[in-house]
Amino acid sequence: MTVLEKAAAFAAKYHAGQTRKLGGEPRMIHLYETVANAALVTEDEDVLAAAMLHDTLEETSATEEMLRAEFGDNITNIVLWCSEDKMRERPANETWQERKVAFNERTKIAPREAQIVLLSAKLSNMRSVAAHFHKYGDSIWESFNNLDKYAHDWYHRSALEEALVALEDEFIYKEYRRMIEDVFGGGFDL
Repeated sequence: MTVLEKAAAFAAKYHAGQTRKLGGEPRMIHLYETVANAALVTEDEDVLAAAMLHDTLEETSATEEMLRAEFGDNITNIVLWCSEDKMRERPANETWQERKVAFNERTKIAPREAQIVLLSAKLSNMRSVAAHFHKYGDSIWESFNNLDKYAHDWYHRSALEEALVALEDEFIYKEYRRMIEDVFGGGFDL
């Protein structure tokens, strides 16, 4: 069994029954799409395994210690770079802006391997947002902790133009930009 296959089995176990905010499809679809996006940038199996596992610390009962025991330091460290502090002691809608600013600041200094995973996940998310936006319009923002479409516009553009700019020559970066433009239009200057 390859490390990616092992990561897929681990993710399937811990994400069992989870669905996405928009559309309700199984979370595993997002994880496989994130891996597929990352594979357009790298063949590094540790990065691809981390792409499969990138949501485990945020969204499941799996712990950092469990990841280290199963996958070692390199993969676990990439996943840690990809994990947002959810500030669960406060309501998510109150911490949204603070969490997103902090996450983008961390992303700027993250190693390239983590940035590949983060961009791959963001592209997967934006594809979902774009598909649902074209079907349901602005009502989709009601599914999120922050209901303000323009806050999401700021977040994605900040990630693109500030936090992930080191990957600007990659195809998936350009596709992410196109998805942002598709959903949010011309936007605004940061």
